[in-house]
Amino acid sequence: MSVEEIKREAIHIHSALSSAYKSSQQLNSPDKINDEIIKDFKNRSKPIKLITTEKDVWTSKVIFFDSEFLYVRVPPNFESHVGSLMIVQFPSEDGGSVIQSYIHKVNTPILCLKFLDPRKDTRYIPTANITVNYAELNKDISWLNSNEFYIIRLGEDVRDDERKIIVRDSIGSRKERDRRGKLFFTVHDEYAENLKKSFKHAKLFDISLGGLSINCSEGELEKHSIVYINTVIKNDGYIIKEIDLSLFGIVCSIYPLDEDTFRCGISFINRVVLGPIDNFFKKMKTYKYKPADR
Repeated sequence: MSVEEIKREAIHIHSALSSAYKSSQQLNSPDKINDEIIKDFKNRSKPIKLITTEKDVWTSKVIFFDSEFLYVRVPPNFESHVGSLMIVQFPSEDGGSVIQSYIHKVNTPILCLKFLDPRKDTRYIPTANITVNYAELNKDISWLNSNEFYIIRLGEDVRDDERKIIVRDSIGSRKERDRRGKLFFTVHDEYAENLKKSFKHAKLFDISLGGLSINCSEGELEKHSIVYINTVIKNDGYIIKEIDLSLFGIVCSIYPLDEDTFRCGISFINRVVLGPIDNFFKKMKTYKYKPADR
């Protein structure tokens, strides 16, 4: 068996959960700013405003941008964590435009913001019945409320008799930095394993890179609660035969289907930005899909 690590990332858990919770309450997500406006600010070096959800405001300037990221100068005395929501305002005579983003990386003097565009994801509704295992987290869990812990995401490409992709979230604590400043973590797999002991089961309705919807019984989940999810999806007609996802998410919508069954929309705390997963969904046998509105 060959196992290749295809992605590893760490997100500050306290900031990520705070941002995910606030974004799950957004009723409408502004459209991504168009290229012409950003070019105008980049070429003329006009100042922009960076605004946090706590209404802290900084002034900065655009350095560069692409389809996913906006790179700006780190403002003086800037204080915020990776994963935090950030509104970017482009002032103009008619009031200007705004985009929603979150802090992806801080490499002084450059601040990298990732465009927040969760409602553009395509939903895929599988034709087969697929089980989703889930556990609702107690909000009093110590590591959930600590500034010392991170969500460690690992993506692996496993090639045995059949190829499969595994993406799993674990909890890690910061250990040390090397000479180049890179962080190392102690991963606590037992935290996620303990959550699996209280798994309940539901039927997958749809899935996207940003989240999924499940059909479950009344009273099993509460809106804005934090959940740990596991699901395995197979596709015999594609080069990747299986994906195995174990991810943290937040319940952002609940509505009744009948007297006993509810549909719950869950947004992943960290979107699954992996080409192999995206291609797997596109090749999966699905019903006609529709834009996601999680």
